Amino acid sequence: MIVCKDYRKEIRLLDECLLIFLDQLQPADWSKKTVAGDWTVKDVAAHLLDGNLRILSSLRDNHASENVNINSYQDLVTYLNRLNADWVHAMKRVSPRVLIELLRISGKEYCDYYDTLNLHDFAPFSVAWAGEEKSYNSFHIAREFTEKFHHQLQMRDALGDSFLLKHSFYQDFLSIILLGMPHALKEVSVPEQTVLRLQVKGFQTFIFDFQFNGGLWQMVEPIGDTFVGSATIPDTLAWKLFTKSLRPSSIENNIQLDGDKKLAFNLLHLIAVMA
Repeated sequence: MIVCKDYRKEIRLLDECLLIFLDQLQPADWSKKTVAGDWTVKDVAAHLLDGNLRILSSLRDNHASENVNINSYQDLVTYLNRLNADWVHAMKRVSPRVLIELLRISGKEYCDYYDTLNLHDFAPFSVAWAGEEKSYNSFHIAREFTEKFHHQLQMRDALGDSFLLKHSFYQDFLSIILLGMPHALKEVSVPEQTVLRLQVKGFQTFIFDFQFNGGLWQMVEPIGDTFVGSATIPDTLAWKLFTKSLRPSSIENNIQLDGDKKLAFNLLHLIAVMA
């Protein structure tokens, strides 16, 4: 099982950035379309509120709203998609001002709850996109950071705001979601010690290497220039690709593949959300 650093402080800071951002929006900004399907900026903000309240209700308060038969990964995705759509539809009757206040109140309680947890205890929900059937709280909380990050970025992106692309939060986001890359590469068979490199370039440059060792893929510290194949993705596209707002086939012309290009293309298939 994967052990992560403690991201609870980063979540608090990210929530502070969210409230500052939302407080500055003009009335027309709330209806801007995002890359999240048909969701507007307001819809995405409502979804973030749902995340806060769902964690507080189900985990802190042990409240079960309904009994659901989940027999597969797809069953879980279908169930979550229904919950998300129901909530966003209902929240259309809520004003932006009320939405901000609810985010302010629930965000603090959400963070306070996570501060009570032992990072080394098992989380009630595993990080399925990383291939885990059980996860530590440290990885569960890190996954929550990535959710809050990419949804806030969806809203900022709709308004041409690049603040988060320049922030250290982006490296945190990539470092967490790419823990799922070994699982995404599990069917890719190569000789031992083969290294694939992923680079994300834009306002900042990030390099991640993945090595096939002992029959498994592992994220490793960058290893010189010994990689067999590499993929370089613009920072404006990487977060959208790995959260399934874009698919590899739609952005092939914007991605640079080097070395064994067919092998490197496998780096583009990670999906680090429940979708």
